[in-house]
Amino acid sequence: MVTDINTTLTNESYRIVYKGDIKVGVIKALAGEKNTVQRINTLSAYLKKEKDCQLVVCLSQLGFKNKVVLDDIKLAQQSTNVDVIIGGHLSNFSAYPFVAQNTNKAEVIIQSATDNGFALGNIEIEFDNTLAKKSIAINNLLTRIA
Repeated sequence: MVTDINTTLTNESYRIVYKGDIKVGVIKALAGEKNTVQRINTLSAYLKKEKDCQLVVCLSQLGFKNKVVLDDIKLAQQSTNVDVIIGGHLSNFSAYPFVAQNTNKAEVIIQSATDNGFALGNIEIEFDNTLAKKSIAINNLLTRIA
């Protein structure tokens, strides 16, 4: 249960959410945008380096996997500072969490949260005293909601 989150709307491109001492930058990726990877990389680097966010989450409508256009997997692999991608595509999603490596060989968690009855579950990220990522646990709730 998240009760101590404070949100600051900084502009239309991103949002910063506070969970205790942890700053989370939230950005979005929409299908059909031009220069999506460049925009995501610029925003995520800004959030990590200028705004001191410990975590960057991308809310994506690109779709999990697509041979022709940019998808969540390709975005993760071409990203530099994104930690988590939450996919929201209605029909192109994975029922299970997926971990990809970005251009810096760091892990990017990809998980889907759609309105078709699949539940996201939990992604828990533990931070150490220096606010660096310490561990990650994923609890996928693969159930249909009636």
